[in-house]
Amino acid sequence: MTYGWMPEHDYRTMDKILNLVCETFHEGILNTLELGVRDGRTSRGIHQYLKDKGRINFHTGIDNNNDIETPVPFEGCNLIIGNSMEVYNQIKNSSQHFCFIDACHNYAMTMIDFLLYSAKVKVGGILAFHDTSPNIKPFTDYQGTGSKEDPDNYISCRKAVRKLGLLDNPAVYFSLGWNIIFDEYDEAFPTGGIIALKKLH
Repeated sequence: MTYGWMPEHDYRTMDKILNLVCETFHEGILNTLELGVRDGRTSRGIHQYLKDKGRINFHTGIDNNNDIETPVPFEGCNLIIGNSMEVYNQIKNSSQHFCFIDACHNYAMTMIDFLLYSAKVKVGGILAFHDTSPNIKPFTDYQGTGSKEDPDNYISCRKAVRKLGLLDNPAVYFSLGWNIIFDEYDEAFPTGGIIALKKLH
């Protein structure tokens, strides 16, 4: 399956994540959420993969339309236009089987999106961050807010995940109610990578 703006290695990680979601929640509708829809290819990939697995999927996408005017990715998709910080209450707590954080990649917004949307994930569900490869160099891809002299205003997802206590120390992230299940990236690719966490409680 293809998922849009990511290396092919990340496609395989997404497949594994969605397989695990299907295995964990083996009956009923699967609710999925993507922050940062852009042209809709990742949302379509998620929806089609689950459909091919014989599952009914209710997918919500959130985008602020800053990069492009975001189209509805597919018929039946619930597309919410707005800043993720402002529309989070439109998603019920403990309602999502999978949440993919792929919106503004700067340090502050990555942390804010986790803090606002982690409560939306069901126990046993998965939350994943995109562009978390340790190969991403400082000052890669300015994110459109703040000083261009500050490296935190470029892709800083891995740094944010570490600051949140979700990386490197299992005792800490277990205590926070999460378990890292994937930290994968293409060694040969300068961006991409996915960190995925399972919600424990």
